[in-house]
Amino acid sequence: MDQLIKPQNLSLSREQFAMLLPYLIMAVGAMVTLLLGVFQKHKGKELILTVSLLTVIGALYSVSAVWGEPTQSLFNNMLAADYYSGLLNVVFLGATALVLLTSYSYLEKEGIHYAEYYSLMLFSCLGMMLLSAALD
Repeated sequence: MDQLIKPQNLSLSREQFAMLLPYLIMAVGAMVTLLLGVFQKHKGKELILTVSLLTVIGALYSVSAVWGEPTQSLFNNMLAADYYSGLLNVVFLGATALVLLTSYSYLEKEGIHYAEYYSLMLFSCLGMMLLSAALD
């Protein structure tokens, strides 16, 4: 009988964890941003923007740290960590940083400055990053 979940596929090597790190940074940063919005209400707009930008910068740094590494397959060939996904991750993260920076004054001017905006931006960037690396 063929097993669907093989025990050897449940562990991550150091290289595989390094390839997975940008996605983890984005997921944790988006959740922290969402929680900051709950606890800060209307006081911490700059703090939430700063945390969002630091999340994007941290993910960019972790993508650049593994740039040029050999192709890795993650989660039983569901995700690929290769040059193509790395390049698209840089594009998506750069675009997200630009949108976060340029939308701050617009949100203030229109009176619609809510913390959920930043977490939605981070989660949508994470979704685009995962789609660019998907193999299955």
